[in-house]
Amino acid sequence: MQAKNPQPIIATDETLVRPVAVIDVGTTLIRMAIAEIDQDGNVRILERLSQVVNLGKDTFTRGSIRKSTIEDCVRVLKSYRQLLREYQIEDPEQIRVVATSAVREAQNKFAFLDRIYIATGIEVEPIDEAEVNRITYLGIEPFLKSSTELYEAKSIVVEVGGGSTELLMVHQGDVVYSHVYRLGSLRLRETLETYRAPQLQARNIMANQIQRTVDQICQHVPESGPMELVALGGDIRFAASEILPDWSPTQLGKMSIDDLEEFTESVLVLSEDDLVQKYRLSFTDAESLAPALLAYVTLAKSLGLQHILVSTVNLRDGLLQDMADQGAWTEDFSNQIVRSAVDLGKKFQVDEPHALHVA
Repeated sequence: MQAKNPQPIIATDETLVRPVAVIDVGTTLIRMAIAEIDQDGNVRILERLSQVVNLGKDTFTRGSIRKSTIEDCVRVLKSYRQLLREYQIEDPEQIRVVATSAVREAQNKFAFLDRIYIATGIEVEPIDEAEVNRITYLGIEPFLKSSTELYEAKSIVVEVGGGSTELLMVHQGDVVYSHVYRLGSLRLRETLETYRAPQLQARNIMANQIQRTVDQICQHVPESGPMELVALGGDIRFAASEILPDWSPTQLGKMSIDDLEEFTESVLVLSEDDLVQKYRLSFTDAESLAPALLAYVTLAKSLGLQHILVSTVNLRDGLLQDMADQGAWTEDFSNQIVRSAVDLGKKFQVDEPHALHVA
């Protein structure tokens, strides 16, 4: 996990760059991306790291994070802190550390945050659902704007994570709808364990739970006009790497739903141990693979789509872009805030011309 002789980054008048790092304390992994940002706001990744933790398993089964898991997180973050020192990244302004649903929903969230800060000096920020969606949009926005077809279509951007499913509907650069659903691959696994059902029955229980959430999503998606489904997340990226051997991660991968469904069915009949042996996955990745892929397939089929687009964009990319923008609200984002406020006002019959004049 140690860097290979990281070189200190020196800012000069000709090449003003600042080293930064973002850490995502997720449901099953603590991930870090180290990068440099130049004076034009361009981001260059220097190193990516990840370490397994059991935060989601604790929160979704016990309601709180066990002391042993907290100490595992302390150990990982201490090692990350040491690496950041080697990169000369020590100023709090250079580092952003966020936590998602596994920490946000834990009953002992504040004890967790305090222990991490005392032991490592790292301040972890549990981000809410709206902030997760905003950061996700920052990461995926360049892809959506680079394609005329995607820009004109209703682009449904979805990530099935360990604890929740994040969804954005974007049309012509505007976020038309966003929501975070309590449907996650690890959350599904933990629910199934409480039933202790045979494999076939467990699969039906999982499919029914996924379908209920997908039905809620479909209520917010207009049926008219072209539509594209853009999938994020490690599980769908793994499927794409198996189905599309020539896929370049720098581009959106395009998979047929038939191929994805066939691969998903082959995964569903295997145990976690079988998946680890066959695909050389970690046990954590093996646990989440089948539920996540089944969720993507169910959503795509319910929307009547023939293919799905896959992106390598992740939460860390959005966080780095936010640091590059230095937290500034872009014109597009400001316009979206105003439009959202106007839409909310219409529901309560406000005086729209007066409201816009005041704005």
